Amino acid sequence: MPLISIWRDKPEEVCTWPLRQVIALAGDGVLLDDSECSKEFRTYLSEVEADLLARYVTECLEPSEHGGRKIKRAFENSGYVLQDIVNEIGRRLDYTVDNGVYSGRTGTVGYDGIWRERSGAALIVEVKTTDAYSIPLETVAKYRQRLIAENTVEEASSVLFVVGRDDTGSLEAQIRGSRHAWNMRMIGAASLVRLLQVKVETEAHSVVNRIRSVLRPIEYTRVDGIIDLLFDVRADVQVDEAAIEPPEGDFYDHSQPSNAQPSRSPSSPPSADIEAFRLDVADAISSVVGTKLTKRRRSWFESADGTNRAVVAVSKRYRRDYQSYWYGVYDTQRSFLLGGSQAFLALCGLDTRRVWLLPIAEFEKLVDGLNSTVRPDGQTYWHVMTKLVGDICVLVTQRGEVALTEYEITDRLHIFKESAVSSNRDSKGAKSVHISSIDGRRLTKHRHR
Repeated sequence: MPLISIWRDKPEEVCTWPLRQVIALAGDGVLLDDSECSKEFRTYLSEVEADLLARYVTECLEPSEHGGRKIKRAFENSGYVLQDIVNEIGRRLDYTVDNGVYSGRTGTVGYDGIWRERSGAALIVEVKTTDAYSIPLETVAKYRQRLIAENTVEEASSVLFVVGRDDTGSLEAQIRGSRHAWNMRMIGAASLVRLLQVKVETEAHSVVNRIRSVLRPIEYTRVDGIIDLLFDVRADVQVDEAAIEPPEGDFYDHSQPSNAQPSRSPSSPPSADIEAFRLDVADAISSVVGTKLTKRRRSWFESADGTNRAVVAVSKRYRRDYQSYWYGVYDTQRSFLLGGSQAFLALCGLDTRRVWLLPIAEFEKLVDGLNSTVRPDGQTYWHVMTKLVGDICVLVTQRGEVALTEYEITDRLHIFKESAVSSNRDSKGAKSVHISSIDGRRLTKHRHR
C-alpha cells in the first residue's frame, strides 16, 4: 500500500492517524523481516518528527481490551513496531544503527539492534514491552560474546535493555545481582524518548556526548556525568537565539555606502511561535530540495539519508539603520552543513516571516569577511549581519555588501503574515525572486507576476 506517497502528499492528515492505521498502509500491512511493510514503515519513521515518535511509543504500550478484559499487548506485533521506533530513536541520537530481526532464527544472533558510536564502541539493544516474564540474561550475554567473536562489535560494547512499561523490578534485580552488571544497562522507553527530545531542543554537541555516556554502563558512586548533562542542557536551553543582542559596535563602515536608504521598522520582540515558524521554514526548504527534512536539533534539519541539510537561523528585528537582522552561526552548524551533499543556511526574519536560503558553498565564501566570537566553552560563532535597503535584504561583510534577493523563498512558506506579503512585492506588483528548482548546486531563479 502507498504509505510513503500518502505521507508525503498529506503529512498533516497522516500525523493524526493511529499507529495501527499507519502500519496497515505499509506494504501488505504485515511486519516481517525484509518485508515491504517493514521497509516502508522504517522509511516513514525516518521522516517524522521526534514528538510523533514519542506518541507512537505510547501507543505501542497502551493496554488493549480483549473479551472484556485488558491485556498488556497494545495490538498485534506491537513489540516489533516498538523495536523499529526505538532503533529510529537511536539514529536520531546520532548512532549508526543496524536493525535486528523481529524474531530469532536458527543461525542468527537475535539482537534487536546495534547502535554504533564513531569511537567503535556499540550498544547491543534489546527491546522489551514488559519484564513480566523472566528475561534470560545468559542468552543475551551469549549474543554479545558471539558478536564480539565475529568482530561485529568491539569488546567495549555493552547491552542496553529498552523496557516499555514501568514493571521493571524483576529485570533490575536480575542485572543488579548478576555478573553482567558491568556490561548491561536498562532504560525505560519513555525516558529514552525524553533524551531524544532534550537532544532535539539543544544545539550543544556536548549534550549528545553526555546522553551517550548515560546509556553506557557507568559507576554510580560519583554522579558527575549526570550532573554535567543537566548543567549543559540548562545552559543551552536558556539561549533564545531570537533574543540575542549583537554587540553595539558590530557593523562595517564601508567607504562607499549604498545610495538606497535602509528601512527603519520598529523592533519586534521574541515570538512565542518561533519553533512553529522554524518548522514551517523547514517544510518550505523540503519543497525546494524535493525531499523531507526532519528536525535533528533545535535549528538543524536533515533528510533521512543525510544528504540534504539545513540550519534555520531566526532573528528578531533591530532598530538600527545599519542592521535589520543579526544571526550567530556556530562552528558546529557549519560542520553539520558541510557534511551534507546539498546544504543551506536559512536566514529568517521573525517579524515579516521572510526567508533567505543561502547555499553553504556561498556562505563559506563570505566567512572570512565576518566578525567572530569564541565562547568560554571553546565554540566559535560568526556574526551574520543583514540590513533591509528598501525591500532588499543585504548581507553586510567587511569586504562589502551581498544582496540576498535571488535566495528568497518567502512565498514557499505555508503561512506568513499579511504584512510580509505586501512588503514582499515591488512597485510593479512582482513578487521577489525565489528559488524554484535546484540542479545539483546550481540555483534556477524565476520572477512571478
